[in-house]
Amino acid sequence: MNCCREAISLFDEMVACGFKPDNVTIVSTLSASARSGDLEKGKAIHDYVKGTDFS
Repeated sequence: MNCCREAISLFDEMVACGFKPDNVTIVSTLSASARSGDLEKGKAIHDYVKGTDFS
């Protein structure tokens, strides 16, 4: 579980610093949020993807 929280934290830090996550980062972070049971973070990542020109 600690690795999941760390992955989510790193994702948040990347986005806050202006980096655009790639497909692997998005899928890995969604997986980490699911494994840790963090539904709200999963929804936030989904909203992030919908709100950007992610392709």
